[in-house]
Amino acid sequence: LDKMIKNDMVSTVVAISSGAATKPKFGWLNYCCSKSMLKMMIENYAEENDKIKFYSLAPGLVKTSMQDKIVRTDPDIIPSVLRFQQEYDTMDSPEIVANNIYNCLEQVNLKPSGAFIDIRKDIKNVSLR
Repeated sequence: LDKMIKNDMVSTVVAISSGAATKPKFGWLNYCCSKSMLKMMIENYAEENDKIKFYSLAPGLVKTSMQDKIVRTDPDIIPSVLRFQQEYDTMDSPEIVANNIYNCLEQVNLKPSGAFIDIRKDIKNVSLR
C-alpha cells in the first residue's frame, strides 16, 4: 500500500472490514483486534494522505470458509456463534457481497476519507444482492 501511494498508483482504497472492528465479541479477541487495527490503519492513512480516499467497509455476513468453521463451534463454549449458526443458510456468497460492494461504491465515495461504513446501515437506496 505504501508503495502504491508513493508511486501515485491509487486514488481510492477500500479495506474490507467487519462490525467486529467496533464491537467486542466473546471468543473473538484476535479477529476483533485485527479488524480494529485495520480500521485505525485506514483512518491514519486518510489523515496522512489527503489526495487519496480511504474507507473501511463492513459488508455484512459472508458465507466463507471462516463461517463454515464458525458454525461448527459449540455455542456453549462461544455463545456468539449461535447467531451465525442461525443465519448461515441465508448468508450471501462472496460473489453477491462483491456485487453489493460494487453497487454502493458511488455512495461510499461521498463519505469522508477514513470513514468506517457498514453497507447494511450506512448506504441508502442501493440494490444490495
